[in-house]
Amino acid sequence: TLISVIYMYKKINSKLLSVISLIFCFISITGCSTSPQPFNIARDQCTDCKMTITNPAFAAQFVTKKGKCYKFDDIICMQHYLNDHKEIDGSAVNFYFIPYDDTSAIIPLVDSYFLKCNAISTPMNGGIIAFSSLEALHKMRNIHNGIIINASELLQ
Repeated sequence: TLISVIYMYKKINSKLLSVISLIFCFISITGCSTSPQPFNIARDQCTDCKMTITNPAFAAQFVTKKGKCYKFDDIICMQHYLNDHKEIDGSAVNFYFIPYDDTSAIIPLVDSYFLKCNAISTPMNGGIIAFSSLEALHKMRNIHNGIIINASELLQ
């Protein structure tokens, strides 16, 4: 009968609508995270130079406000990428670094300290190293010299 067909149609559409709503909610909650993503060392590829990220001590990433993550094997690659892609607004992304003094961590830009030191060989010879503390940075600087740079200098 026509009434039973209409009833089944409404029931199916209601379930389908519920499933679609759940999927949309899941994507909107997880898909736009601006938190750092873990590095898969020896599997992730540098967004700029396309080399495999093999040494976590020099890795960096940024995540856009829409949740897209860009990973780099050397901080200099991140600088090159940002210079080559002016459409990426530096204020619209979150920057993260693996500090040289603690390669098990991923720290945000605001908690990072940077040393430009050509005596340390980085993957693309950029020579910029992130640290999680000023103490660790000064210890490295005392051994290898180098220039302390701040976040605004880093992102120029």
